[in-house]
Amino acid sequence: MDEHRRHDESHNPLERIEERLERLEFHVNQLGFELAAATFKLFSEIEQILEFLTQETPETSVVDFRLQQFKGESPVAINGIVAGTQAKFAIGFVPATNFVPLQSGPTVAVDDPLVVLGAVDSSNNFTADSTSAAASCNITVNGVNDQGATITHSFNIPLLPAPPPPPVSVTDFSLSQVN
Repeated sequence: MDEHRRHDESHNPLERIEERLERLEFHVNQLGFELAAATFKLFSEIEQILEFLTQETPETSVVDFRLQQFKGESPVAINGIVAGTQAKFAIGFVPATNFVPLQSGPTVAVDDPLVVLGAVDSSNNFTADSTSAAASCNITVNGVNDQGATITHSFNIPLLPAPPPPPVSVTDFSLSQVN
């Protein structure tokens, strides 16, 4: 009779629900441990990535210059200086980032006396004005890097003629006799 009762008890709906709840609780706990382990692994990997990204790259010496022209406030390829206008240029460094500042400079010079250069400002920009009829000029950027090495780079800049004046509208007529 005991066996029959036990068999009946195991089919008792409340006991079956309790057994299922216990199994679910076990699985939930197991999933919780797996989730915690996966989260720990994820945070560990994120920490490694952040450590890699924030590593300081050693600064290096400037070894050369770059030159870029501006049209308004937008950087453009060097297209030249139009006679009678002012062109704006920006000096860049090689390497472009993580460099030790120059001991002196940069300064600029030009080989055509009819091209006038403005002083290099704190943003390493300068202007150039031309009244020259030559086809081009050479702008030379000079500086001394942190190791005391003199750096010089010449850039050939096209000198462009002024555009023709716009056409003028007819406002009156004249009359002259030919014979």
